[in-house]
Amino acid sequence: MKLISKILYILFILFAISCKKETASAWIPFPHTSGIAITGIAVDGFDNVWVSTYDTCILMQHNGLWTADTFPNLNNGKINSNGTAIAIDQNNNKWVGTNANGIWVLDINNHWTQMNTTNSGLINDSISCISIDTRNNKWIGTNRSGISKFDGNTWTSFTTNNGLINNAITAISIDSRGNEWFGTWGGVSEFNGTAWKNYTVANGLTYNFVATLAVDPQNNVWVACAGYSNGVLGEWSHYGILKYDGKYWTLYNPAEDYDYILSIAFDDRGDKWFGTDNGICRFDGINWFEYNSNNSSLKGAYYPAIAIDKQQHVWAGTMSGIGGIWEFQ
Repeated sequence: MKLISKILYILFILFAISCKKETASAWIPFPHTSGIAITGIAVDGFDNVWVSTYDTCILMQHNGLWTADTFPNLNNGKINSNGTAIAIDQNNNKWVGTNANGIWVLDINNHWTQMNTTNSGLINDSISCISIDTRNNKWIGTNRSGISKFDGNTWTSFTTNNGLINNAITAISIDSRGNEWFGTWGGVSEFNGTAWKNYTVANGLTYNFVATLAVDPQNNVWVACAGYSNGVLGEWSHYGILKYDGKYWTLYNPAEDYDYILSIAFDDRGDKWFGTDNGICRFDGINWFEYNSNNSSLKGAYYPAIAIDKQQHVWAGTMSGIGGIWEFQ
């Protein structure tokens, strides 16, 4: 164990000093989205970009034009849904999670359907994240009640009673073997369809609160931990990013210019992209590059949404007062 600890420490130091503050003007802004709080980005089968917002609408970009589609009216005409996450299934239906009204589904005919605890098997109406597997199952994370899985006909719920490490879900990602990975307030859970395996600081995490995670094409799990106190992410929580290859945890610590990582995406070149509380970081496997308002055209700070389209353009969204949606070509 001492040898492994020394190796991880050396890797930590090497990557801590390898960060480059790359000056870039390639971030393209969409000014009319400035001021909109972006919560999620997804790309459909036609390479259209869809964005969930913490307002009363979602945005769709097609051929350079953005259009807005509001959630249907509820409670005598009052719109009371705020988008928290978005995912697109194999039929190009958009699944949008909300903070208090369950799931809204927008089909290809632009028809909205609501699914909540009243009319479906959804375990809780406060949605934090959504992921869709290769069998078109929808995995829905909730803020305090665990996970709901919907196969198109049947709802199944998973909580700590089933083996999940914590019921507050922050992220869901699925590897090529069909294993589901869940980030939670209390660590990481892996589910292979039958058995659960949990990971905490005792297994290699730097902190038990997981801000986000994602599985890359090589089935490495990238986990971003963060400090969490009194219901607020702590600005002192610089825990870097962990990579788990199935055996070992490796800590990467690209810069001191951010406190926590909020979103992760992977391009076809093998680069890893991270949305942080101070702009965007890119890791090419050797070097780290930062993009923020100090060294690039990128504005805003808090980036909880990042996605990559078929042309390998990077789409990032911020919840900052300025910023909105940005594209990197």
